[in-house]
Amino acid sequence: MQVEICEEWGDADMTYADMDGMTLIELRDYKQKLSGRITALNRKIQKRKEYLKATRYPGYEPSVKNDPEIMQMKIELAEVSNEMSSFKEYRRLRENRVKVEEAKADLELHRIELEKMQFDAENRDFIDQRNAKASERRPGGPNVWFGPEFNNIKGAEKRLIVMMAREIGQARYQELKRIAYWDEHHRNNRYYTGDDKFDGRKGLF
Repeated sequence: MQVEICEEWGDADMTYADMDGMTLIELRDYKQKLSGRITALNRKIQKRKEYLKATRYPGYEPSVKNDPEIMQMKIELAEVSNEMSSFKEYRRLRENRVKVEEAKADLELHRIELEKMQFDAENRDFIDQRNAKASERRPGGPNVWFGPEFNNIKGAEKRLIVMMAREIGQARYQELKRIAYWDEHHRNNRYYTGDDKFDGRKGLF
């Protein structure tokens, strides 16, 4: 949505609904145009005052206060200033709205966490039994140290790799790792896919 601030201020009134449809970048640009209009009007008023003072001579004393041009520019300045105030109030309300939405999201996450805690508490015996069974079945070998080959793997996949490596031990793991890197470098794919093609797809080959 492109926002154009017209020279005639009456053509550029913005409602909150209009601003709701604007992006943050468009709102920033809109504020900059308002600020530029205010600055320009203040500069014009000041220059008009300086001009009137410079043209005074005996018998001719123009009134700065009642000068029609200054009065018109002050009316426009008041309108733009009111629009700037309205814009600032809208931004405050919009920021508060975002905070409310974030608070709602936090409450929802908290509710889900509480429900999970409640489920765990209600099923503690079952969970303890499954944990005990898993502990009995996990490989009991020593820890295996990895290089950077699994840096991008997280969650259950990495746990699986750790258990498989501990199952075969450090020496065997390092041996297989060297073979895997050798095969990758020399494109030895038949062992992995049954033919000479290896497309890196997930799952069974």
